[in-house]
Amino acid sequence: MSKKIRFAHWKSNCRLVRSLQGKTDLDILVHPEDRRGFIKCLEELGYKKIQSPAWSSYPDVEDWLAMDKETAVFLHLHVHFSMVTGLKHVKHLYLPWTILFFKYIKTDELTGWPVPVPELEIIVLFIRIYAKMDFFQKSRPNPSIPSFLKEEIQWLWDSSETHKISSLCKELGLKVPGGLSSVLTHMADRPNDADILEISRAFYHQVRKFHRMNGTVAGIISAYYKFYLRVSTRSMAVFGPFQLRKRLPAGGKVIAFIGSDGSGKSSLANDVIKWLSYKIDCHYLYMGKNPHVKSGGKLLKPWDNFIYGEHPIAKKIRQLIGDFFFILRIRRKNALLRKARKLAKKGSVVICDRFPQIHVPELNDGVMLNQCKSRKLKRLEKMHFYKAIKNKADIFFRLVVHPETAHKRKPEHSMEMIQKKCEAFSNITFPNSEVIDIDANKPYDEVLSEIQQRIWKNL
Repeated sequence: MSKKIRFAHWKSNCRLVRSLQGKTDLDILVHPEDRRGFIKCLEELGYKKIQSPAWSSYPDVEDWLAMDKETAVFLHLHVHFSMVTGLKHVKHLYLPWTILFFKYIKTDELTGWPVPVPELEIIVLFIRIYAKMDFFQKSRPNPSIPSFLKEEIQWLWDSSETHKISSLCKELGLKVPGGLSSVLTHMADRPNDADILEISRAFYHQVRKFHRMNGTVAGIISAYYKFYLRVSTRSMAVFGPFQLRKRLPAGGKVIAFIGSDGSGKSSLANDVIKWLSYKIDCHYLYMGKNPHVKSGGKLLKPWDNFIYGEHPIAKKIRQLIGDFFFILRIRRKNALLRKARKLAKKGSVVICDRFPQIHVPELNDGVMLNQCKSRKLKRLEKMHFYKAIKNKADIFFRLVVHPETAHKRKPEHSMEMIQKKCEAFSNITFPNSEVIDIDANKPYDEVLSEIQQRIWKNL
């Protein structure tokens, strides 16, 4: 505000505190004349611009993300340079009051943020309710209004005055729908969905001329995206990971966690996935004995997954194919790493739990056929390992842990083997990648926090 940039949190202000806590998104409306200044401020504050997929990308709306350094909580800004609303995945309605909006701004007493006066917000809310309803919702005999919207109307009405709503409607070029006062007056004791919807419809029909696209076309596009997302989510296990969340415009990253048993690789990788996936398209690759992908919270199982299981049939197959199993495994890892690079190139973040290496054989995901009698299989395995290394990670977090600490965390593992693995990691290098050593002896929360800070800095 010191730079006199005009902005406001323009809707759902009953949930503004939750938004500022990072639990929901912040919907910011910026005065068109202050667009450049606002973006410059975001950049100076360390916000990163993220790119929405086609089904949540609209003209004059941008997404910006910041991370609180103390809590690692994300703050997600939907930055509007126009008053955009409407059908899900389309936002087909542009309200023409962006300049006038800033004439009716007040300071929220609880947060100190600029917000619209309740009379303006309640008018816009009525319009939004009907604008967001699709054909199927409107065609139901008794369409219902979600309870959270009725609560929002009540919250706004408690701070509004009827004569101010009427006066504001006149300035906005709207006619006050008949029965508005009665509906609002009885909101607390008997909110009637049909009456609310009738008021919402009356307001909406007065602004239909401000559609940015034909309503029928908007409905078809919205339905298509809903269908596409449903099919993509359900078919992911067969056709591989899809990019369903927001991406990094400059390209994503492949990040690998390496370390001895007991260093916390898997726990950290999974917690980082949960943390990033809240707002950024993120995928998990397990590079251990049973290489696999998790995307959108789902385990993706390729056709040959049965070979890697603990079922007696799987064990028998591995016994029959012998050393060739290790060729199949590194080939699968290569295939997953190629997918990882493609996803990162398109703006996703891929987290690898473990990573192939060639420096230490038979340990720490190294080559397994070093003692194999077949030279052909040895050469074939090494060739695939070199290919895997070419599909390198951008960042390696090497989790350095004392053998004694690791053994306390994994008492079922051999202390001797843990010592060997801990010592071996000092000899493993990954040329042309950034390797960050992390003291994994520290309490888990401190280790996770340090990694989150490093990742955010490198995105």
